[in-house]
Amino acid sequence: MSDNAQNKQKMLLVIVSGPDSENVENALEKTDYVFVKLPSAGGFLRERSVTFLIGCPQDESDALKQLLDDVAGRRIGYVSPVIDNLPMGSLIPTEVQIGGVTIFDLEIEHYEEI
Repeated sequence: MSDNAQNKQKMLLVIVSGPDSENVENALEKTDYVFVKLPSAGGFLRERSVTFLIGCPQDESDALKQLLDDVAGRRIGYVSPVIDNLPMGSLIPTEVQIGGVTIFDLEIEHYEEI
């Protein structure tokens, strides 16, 4: 493999739901990846979310994506929705998907540290 191929970098722009952000941050701190955390509210699904900018070598991006899926992937949760015609609402829990990660995988052609 040439030096140019080994030096290729990627940046993953990762949007995580607020409750999962601490798990993602703890997992990233145990690795050698450089990252920055940008908290936000509203906009994306109108919920609190956190955006991580993560730098990694190109050949490690699949492993990083798997790590993110392991700590903040989609899972099943249950909520009891309110039904208008029932005086006490519904007592039947409804299955919903919660969590998950949205990943934008960006190739870095050039970067400088100043």
